[in-house]
Amino acid sequence: MQEVLTTLAALAVQAVPAARWCSAALGDPLQPWYLASGSSASQQLHGAQWHSGQGPCLDAYRQRAAVLCADLGTDARWPRLAAALSTTAASGAASGAVSGVGPGAGPVRSVLALPLLVGQEVVGTLELSSPHLHAFDQDGAHQAVAVGRLAAALIERQQLLEQAHGKVENLQVALSTRAPIEQAKGVLAVWLGCSTEQAYAVLRATSQENNVKVRQLAALVISDPGASDLLEVLGAQHQRLLAKHDECDSGHHGQREGRHHGRHHGQHHGQCDGADASAATTQGCAAAEV
Repeated sequence: MQEVLTTLAALAVQAVPAARWCSAALGDPLQPWYLASGSSASQQLHGAQWHSGQGPCLDAYRQRAAVLCADLGTDARWPRLAAALSTTAASGAASGAVSGVGPGAGPVRSVLALPLLVGQEVVGTLELSSPHLHAFDQDGAHQAVAVGRLAAALIERQQLLEQAHGKVENLQVALSTRAPIEQAKGVLAVWLGCSTEQAYAVLRATSQENNVKVRQLAALVISDPGASDLLEVLGAQHQRLLAKHDECDSGHHGQREGRHHGRHHGQHHGQCDGADASAATTQGCAAAEV
């Protein structure tokens, strides 16, 4: 992504004749994930905005709209930025690194900042700048907006490519770790005389108890199939799982027996109650006949 932003910054300067410099940021300009600046002037401008907490780039990102500044030295919207740039210009002039371009500003005088929109989300900013006052007219603004749209589309494409690449890498890791696990299940099933499903249950339980990943434990199993210490640990785990399984079976059996006894007891009482009722009816009929 860094290379993409660097290329975009260079292309933007070529596409917008009024622009001398350009910087491209991905993410919040105050805490960008990536930042590409094609010159020390654009780097100074970005640093001054970060230091002052205000400026055209920050407004473009927050307001989701293009921000034009004809003269940074006199623009009343960002007084702290003007002061920061003035300090930078003064220190640069003292060291001979920066030529004076007027009070209240560094080498950058005009700025056109654009938000980079992917769908409805602002993913970054593109900041074009010039050492001349009123450098960006209406035509330059239109050109810059077109460049911003192209830049956003390229960034979106790059993000999709990186996401796809990440998924492929994750899949490759999963496949590379799955093979040793499957191999270890077979080895462990032979060791313990159990099914591969039970062998995997032993691996999982052992990994959880010892805070070791299953793939790491599997690697130990297949690296030394005759390791007696490891076999002892896994065998003990197998016995614990079997005991727990038997205990669960016993509990379920007791519950079934209890339900069966309850149903049988209820049926017996029902039959007795029915017989008593029948006898009472017979006696009543006999008394009526007498």
